[in-house]
Amino acid sequence: MNTNLSDSSNSESEGSILYPNNNLLNENIDTLSKDDVVNNLCKLIEEKDRIIKNFTLINTNFSNTIINLNSVIDSLNKNTIIKNSFSYEKYIKNALLLEEQIDENLDLKTEVSNFKRDINYLNNKLNLSHKAYNSLNTVFTIKVRENMENKINHINKILDLKKMHHTMVLNLSERIDALEYKLKDKKNEICMSCKICYNEPIDITIAPCNHLVMCKNCMDELSKIDTAELKCPLCQENITDFTKIYLPE
Repeated sequence: MNTNLSDSSNSESEGSILYPNNNLLNENIDTLSKDDVVNNLCKLIEEKDRIIKNFTLINTNFSNTIINLNSVIDSLNKNTIIKNSFSYEKYIKNALLLEEQIDENLDLKTEVSNFKRDINYLNNKLNLSHKAYNSLNTVFTIKVRENMENKINHINKILDLKKMHHTMVLNLSERIDALEYKLKDKKNEICMSCKICYNEPIDITIAPCNHLVMCKNCMDELSKIDTAELKCPLCQENITDFTKIYLPE
């Protein structure tokens, strides 16, 4: 009889309660980052699994204790029925044994009461863990939604910047083309200017070299100077005549 009780006490010590970490439940959820929220959520799930496992072990030990208690009560009943058949000495021994068993019974009742208290404590912690899990899940869902919205806004901004960049490139390309066209016209205008005055366009060809280098006004002015030698500015050949030409504008 005492052997069974000692076995039950040993099994109960093996299934001792491991209380959950209250720091996980007392942390302020609003101050946590997304990674901290996920880590705390994982820790709470592990804590919940550990509490359930301990709760199962406690229930098993509690059932074994109840079975042993029923065995003790049955044995006490049997001893009470047959105690009149024993001698006075055996009656005294049985009375002492009964007192010891009553004391053990009181101890068992105390342990049962402690088990019930621990079970209530675990149930409360499970409820708190469930509430904390729901809160963390809500925060995590909100954070994920916010991150998705931020990513969508970022992508839209990038697309707008690409459109703006494309428009700017097109505008710059058009301006470059216009400037190149104007520069080309300017170069052509310079090339077709008189190499003497650089004001009037070339409108004569000189003989005999047939170069296009000067305007008729400059030729007339040079012809008025008696001491001037009329030579081609390009090849230095003497000018004998000139011909009026008309270039397209």
